[in-house]
Amino acid sequence: MAPLITACLTLGLLSSCEKKSLPAVPFEKELALSKQIWLQFKNDCNDTYKYKIYEETYTNIDGEHTVSTVITVKEGIIIRREYIDESCQVDHPHDGESCVITQVIEWTENRDGLNTHPEGTKAMTMDNVYTKARNEWLKKMNGNFNYILATDNDGMISKCGNYNLDIFDGERFNGITILEIESWIP
Repeated sequence: MAPLITACLTLGLLSSCEKKSLPAVPFEKELALSKQIWLQFKNDCNDTYKYKIYEETYTNIDGEHTVSTVITVKEGIIIRREYIDESCQVDHPHDGESCVITQVIEWTENRDGLNTHPEGTKAMTMDNVYTKARNEWLKKMNGNFNYILATDNDGMISKCGNYNLDIFDGERFNGITILEIESWIP
């Protein structure tokens, strides 16, 4: 009987000394609250909305480029994906750095041709965004990662993802940046 009590006490001490583990999803409570706000918005707009995703800003010989994708959803079904790449040249760089748009590359895909262009964020509903946030972008991973969740769109996701701190060149951010979410009236 004494060896059984010793074994139980040893197991009890070991389990009480374990490090507290981080949540499986960083920002789990904040994400759940944001999702509740999203579900209310979705209900209020009859699941008909559009949102704009910031892709990137980069500079090349054409000037500074700002790239975005707009996804439009009608009654829960994605009906449009729009891509916009605006380049601008700095006019009078010493007089306030004004930017003059010099080129715009844009295209629109409708329901039957979604995701046929390689550029731009793939079309997904906001429900898909919240699922990806939980299962991919905020999923705790081995390695050196920082996680981010911002809810600056009236409580809905504005930025969500992770930064791989071991990558110094190239794409460090895995996630999404949403500039705006608004109800849409067809």
